[in-house]
Amino acid sequence: MRAAFIFSFVLLIFLLSCKKEDDNSIKFTMGKEAEFQLNQDYTSSDGSLRFTLSEINDSRCPTGAMCVWAGEVAVTIEITKPVADTIILTLPDDVSATSGKYNFKLLEVSPYPDIVTQIKMGDYLVELVISVEN
Repeated sequence: MRAAFIFSFVLLIFLLSCKKEDDNSIKFTMGKEAEFQLNQDYTSSDGSLRFTLSEINDSRCPTGAMCVWAGEVAVTIEITKPVADTIILTLPDDVSATSGKYNFKLLEVSPYPDIVTQIKMGDYLVELVISVEN
């Protein structure tokens, strides 16, 4: 009897210490402009979509520099739910991509490079609109 009580108590503590999949993710609303950061987990408010911005490659010509090419910024998105997928969006050319029924549209990546200031990866903000295609 005592062993069953101890087992039940340990099992209860174990179950209470388990975290749900979405506890550490940041919620966003479909169809609305939102800002996202590198290496953060994001989940749609209805729980149907989960992704992370895994990489930002910024080759835009910095303010104050003379460049032959204007450059571009590429954002890699790793989708983990509903199915695993990877999409890459770039400004100014490939601003939109679809994965399953979800459309990702890249609006802006800030801050814009400056010849004087070095941008840390954690400082980037990516503005996206994510919508469901019918």
